[in-house]
Amino acid sequence: MSTLYDIANEYAEILSNCCNEDGLSEELIDKLENIDETFNEKANNVALVIEELKADCGKINNEIDRLNSRLAVKVKNLRRLEAYLKDKMIYIGKNKVETPIHTISIRKSVKTEVSDQFIDWAIENQKENFINKKVTYTPNRMLIREEIEKGNLECPYAQLVENQNLIIK
Repeated sequence: MSTLYDIANEYAEILSNCCNEDGLSEELIDKLENIDETFNEKANNVALVIEELKADCGKINNEIDRLNSRLAVKVKNLRRLEAYLKDKMIYIGKNKVETPIHTISIRKSVKTEVSDQFIDWAIENQKENFINKKVTYTPNRMLIREEIEKGNLECPYAQLVENQNLIIK
């Protein structure tokens, strides 16, 4: 059984031989028709596999979504139970619980909380050393495309590339 690659090569070979001869013989025409039919069958089979893989990807994405939902519920329950246990231990004044399986304790920690207005305050009071600047540059692809098409932009780092996309209906 020939592969799509082999069929395409055989088709190209016959076409190149046709260009060298004066005309197409009846035998070459029959061969081209057979190869064309075989190629179409193989292409259809590959398209069926592509559709099946797309369906599998969709199923996997649905499963990922389902598992992420379950994970979110489990994490929420985990946080709720941790807060519940901590609150009850603090309420009765117990900082440590020792059992044969677990040792549960509460320790103090310090967390820096900053409100949204802090950045404005720091700038106004010239305390910019308390602020981390985060700048992200991304190319404006739509504008670049428009300017290249108009001929207004010549840059060795940007170009329009024509692609050929496979469409299966």
